[in-house]
Amino acid sequence: DADANSNLNEVLGVEVETSLGAIREEMAQAELKGGIPTGMTKADYAEFKFNSETGKYDKYRYGATQKDYNNGKVVSVTNVLALYTEVYALSDGYHMKTELNSGSGYYVSNGGYRKVKWSKGSASSPLKITDENGKDIPVNPGNTYICFTRNSLKDSTKIS
Repeated sequence: DADANSNLNEVLGVEVETSLGAIREEMAQAELKGGIPTGMTKADYAEFKFNSETGKYDKYRYGATQKDYNNGKVVSVTNVLALYTEVYALSDGYHMKTELNSGSGYYVSNGGYRKVKWSKGSASSPLKITDENGKDIPVNPGNTYICFTRNSLKDSTKIS
């Protein structure tokens, strides 16, 4: 098991833009300031909307498109993987533990979605995405947002 923000990016060969701790702190500050729009909960925090003009999913934060800090452009991705697992706070109250064994989830791409199963194994093992029968699912070319989220949020996931 590993902290996804510690080494998952290295395994996948991608750069980390932010940490779970930073997101948690940002959410806490926004709640204190009343920055989360009425009706939006922490469960709604990672929101993507399909942009039919670009064929990508734009990321929203607090009800508005999220902008890339470096270039000011809307964060948009070709694929979204919402993967369910056990996620819990460590005793320091700041860091989160994400179990990277296996679970279920959704693969969202090209304006559609499908239920998937995922497995990871050791920290150095690649992430494997399969259909519900265990057949490998190739991820479409382009950038992919991977969201490991708590099993308890399965029922509140909205895909439309």
